[in-house]
Amino acid sequence: MSGLHKLIGTLAHLQRLAVRMLFSCLAFLVAALPAIAANPPSVKEDARPILGAPFITNYYPKIYKGHSQNWVSVQDRRGVMYFGNSTGILEFDGQRWQNIAVAGNPMVRSLTIAPDGTIYYGSIGDFGYLKETPSGKIEALSLKPLLAKDEPVFNDVWQVESTIDGIVFMTRSRLFRYHDGKLSSIAGRFASSQAAVLNGNLIYVDSDKGISLLDGDQVLPIPQLAGMFTGKRVMLTVTGQHELLLGRLNGDFRFVNLSELWDAQARRYRLERQANKVLEVFNTELDGQLSEDKMYLYKLVAIDQDHFALSSVKAGIVIFNRRGQVVRAINKNAGLIDNTVAGIMVDRARNLWASSNSGIAHIELSVPQSLFTAKNGIEGVSITSTVYRGRLYVGTFQDVLVQSAYRYDPKHDAPQFVPLREGPNEVWQFMEVRGDLMASSGRGLYKIHGDTATRIIGSSGNAYCLGVTSKWPEYLFVGLMGGVEVFRQRDGVWTLVGKMEGVKDNIRRITADAQGDLWLNTEALGLLRVHFNGTTPLQVATHRIGLEHGMPELSGSRTKLLGDDLLLMTPKGLYQARIAPWLDGVIDATRFVPDARFGEMFSDGSRELSEIAPEADNDVYLKTNEGIYLARRDAQGRYQVDGRPFKGVEAPDETLLVHPDGGVYLPGESLIRVEPDALKDYSQSFTSLIRRVSTQGKLAVFEGGMAQQSIQNPTQNDVRTPSYIALHGPQFGYEKNALSFEFSASFYEKPGSLRFQYQLEGFDRAWSEWDTATIKEYTNIPEGQYRFKVRAQNLYGIQSDEASYQFEILPPWYRSWWAMICWLLLVAVSMWIIAHFYSSRLRREKLRLEELVAKRTQQLRDVSLTDPLTGLRNRRFISEVLHNDIAAFVGYKNYLVHSANNRAGFTGREVFGLFLLDMDHFKLVNDTYGHEAGDLVLRQFAAILTETVRKDDVVVRLGGEEFLVVLKKTEPDFVHTFAKRLLEKVSLHQFDLGDGVRIHKTCSIG
Repeated sequence: MSGLHKLIGTLAHLQRLAVRMLFSCLAFLVAALPAIAANPPSVKEDARPILGAPFITNYYPKIYKGHSQNWVSVQDRRGVMYFGNSTGILEFDGQRWQNIAVAGNPMVRSLTIAPDGTIYYGSIGDFGYLKETPSGKIEALSLKPLLAKDEPVFNDVWQVESTIDGIVFMTRSRLFRYHDGKLSSIAGRFASSQAAVLNGNLIYVDSDKGISLLDGDQVLPIPQLAGMFTGKRVMLTVTGQHELLLGRLNGDFRFVNLSELWDAQARRYRLERQANKVLEVFNTELDGQLSEDKMYLYKLVAIDQDHFALSSVKAGIVIFNRRGQVVRAINKNAGLIDNTVAGIMVDRARNLWASSNSGIAHIELSVPQSLFTAKNGIEGVSITSTVYRGRLYVGTFQDVLVQSAYRYDPKHDAPQFVPLREGPNEVWQFMEVRGDLMASSGRGLYKIHGDTATRIIGSSGNAYCLGVTSKWPEYLFVGLMGGVEVFRQRDGVWTLVGKMEGVKDNIRRITADAQGDLWLNTEALGLLRVHFNGTTPLQVATHRIGLEHGMPELSGSRTKLLGDDLLLMTPKGLYQARIAPWLDGVIDATRFVPDARFGEMFSDGSRELSEIAPEADNDVYLKTNEGIYLARRDAQGRYQVDGRPFKGVEAPDETLLVHPDGGVYLPGESLIRVEPDALKDYSQSFTSLIRRVSTQGKLAVFEGGMAQQSIQNPTQNDVRTPSYIALHGPQFGYEKNALSFEFSASFYEKPGSLRFQYQLEGFDRAWSEWDTATIKEYTNIPEGQYRFKVRAQNLYGIQSDEASYQFEILPPWYRSWWAMICWLLLVAVSMWIIAHFYSSRLRREKLRLEELVAKRTQQLRDVSLTDPLTGLRNRRFISEVLHNDIAAFVGYKNYLVHSANNRAGFTGREVFGLFLLDMDHFKLVNDTYGHEAGDLVLRQFAAILTETVRKDDVVVRLGGEEFLVVLKKTEPDFVHTFAKRLLEKVSLHQFDLGDGVRIHKTCSIG
């Protein structure tokens, strides 16, 4: 019995222990429930880095000149962006915005791009596509006329998707499918949700049938997903080959795997097949946050297979990974334009576009750079940073800050830095020394532990830098304005030892070489080499190192120990010290020589080098005046330099921090984190675009479109990616020979960083210099064929393909072909007229010359036939002229007398009257009055004879005082009358001999 009682007692005791243990376990579970709820065990933990805000460019309505509300975005094959706006469709090429008008209610809620490049849109009560006009302008054309006349009215087209069965337009009342130029109406009701296209198959939430698949015009419920739609918003996005991510408004996620339903031959999902594990619960740090009150999930998109983004109505955008961890929140605190984001889209560069209530934002998600600003608690300019015991510390001009642990919450979504208690300001350098984090500041030397900073007693203000040496491992050297203070650690306590002897310079950096000597960097007097020569670290000897030792400049140089090499970073590049053994009392033989270990670009004097920051694996970061570079050592020991991860950020004035997790921190106005090892395709191609060509007066002749025939409908032109160049470019009249070209490129990172080159073939001899200008004007272009070319280069040095525009300037009207013919005719006529004029002139000149010759000849002949004294004909005239006249008269008279055609009025009695005259006693005149008087008498006598005869009659002086008068064709009776009249006239004439002498003379006629 006693054994039984003992057994019963033992059992009772065990029972009491079990009850206590049970209650203890229950109590533990109850106590642990909040922690379990806050930290779902299925969310995998890792040491992921805390990222700042990405670089964001916000585009406000005043910039794009549209409504503030935006809904959706797509990117065409050229890289040009299109946005559904409440006033139509916005087009953006990186430089310029254009508004594409939509008929009817212009609120465009949905856009998609088909495989052939055509962009389709859905608005309120309408849907259609974009078409290019002959001038290149993009217009929206409605497909609504293809609907049956009795088709019920519909309202918003909430989503448009391109599928293997055509383009599907989704409304709350009907679905419409456009294929092969025909439009069909489908009895399906698109619930408030987000549809997805998986391998060409549309999967959407039907208000009546739940999550369904559209097969042609049939709506097929997916039985494996039955019950997932409970009447509230469901988001779907493609995350893998046959995988979807499903998010519900009540705050949970599922992965949907349809691989077992896939029919590869038919390229369809067979819903009648059996499938296991179609749904998988996806626990995230957002569980419990995705409520209508806190966030209101609106859209989901996969960034890649491991990272996803969601947009919300209240909390902006959240990026999370496949482990369920929130990577970063992008909202107004991060610089986003608005927290209400209706649409998100990943472009071909893997950057994010957000369509919000207040405008459009471009988020540089692929760029491995993030910002920490005042929104993160960093007020003012940061100077330096460090990592100590896994925590990031930042020194600013105001405080020392430490980064808090980060866990996403919609109300506290930005990583935070908090100031230390009793922390110093103006912190210039951190250094971990013997397990303690020390900081030099404007207020002296501080020791930092956790969230507290303690000033070291006795330290002076204006402490710039810190240094240690292997010769005195327990000591810390602090560079000051005016010397170096030395501190010693004993039993965890730092105390001031004193000031280094003989050092009076302002010290900006302290570096120990491999032998333990210190190299002090002064502000403007080069370096001080410090050699310890006593029993304390205060007792030193110094050598001043300057220009004579090979330093290119005395100021702006900094030392760095890399391995066993002492390097000098200078305004002229990298130098290495050839350190000579220390000798007291002599000039230091150390020499600095250029060092090309990282490449000639860092040693040829072309770049200022101000910092070297080594990484644990022998890679090195180099800070220059042209940016920051990462030098990676290859298998052969050579360094390959890459500066692309740092492009677009300004190199800080102070030191870099290489974080153990791989990031690099750059202090400055913002603390910037750069992840050089992030996966980014820096060599991705992009497209140059000629967006507008206009003549004088800004008349557009080309408006940026690029046309090809549509695959679906060969009669229409759609927006896609062909060449600009037609076989024969447009022709412009000569009056339009001043053209303006506007261009851009489909690269959106770091706006303003693109540079362009252009050339007008046939006009410019070579490409222009690289420039950021996006417009080029040409004036007075001669007639001919031309091709304008442009290409772009981004900040990573990648050059785009050329875009070109071919055209022809016609000649002016006066150089056209018909004008040339007219000109030729005019020239021919003019030449004929000129030739005729000159010929006539020549003929006239010839005649004139002939007449002149004849006249001169006649004059000469007249002279030979004329008596020089009296001007009468002479004896020679009788033989040469008068003889012929007499013979001709006699011959003509005989002809008329014997001719049967005797002329009327001719009597036949006409004769030639010949009178021989001789002045009587003329010799007496010569003898009495002289020969001159005789000549006067002869002249006056000749005048009497000339006055007496008719015009056709001839008077001849035969010689001396003898004369002959010939009366041509006269009557015989008149001969005697004439003789008597002449004798009488001579006898009555008084011949004037001059000097008042007058005489009378007579003559004889025979």
